[in-house]
Amino acid sequence: MCDMQSRLSEFNLFVFYVIKVWEAVTYELVDEIILGFCFEMHRSCKRGTLFLDELDDEYVIAIISVQLHFLYTRYLLQSLELA
Repeated sequence: MCDMQSRLSEFNLFVFYVIKVWEAVTYELVDEIILGFCFEMHRSCKRGTLFLDELDDEYVIAIISVQLHFLYTRYLLQSLELA
């Protein structure tokens, strides 16, 4: 019974670390996406190509999709370097 409790304890610790890593990665992704979106809006405003009346959901989704793809690729490459 003691062996089962130690395994359960190790599993709970593993789950705790997985959740903490997931929270950190999620926070980083959201932070990077918001920052990228703000830079894109700032750049469009400086170039004079930002038209708030014509800003639609597809444009916003496209920007976020590009940011997610970039971040996913970066994290994938970093994880391959660590392995």
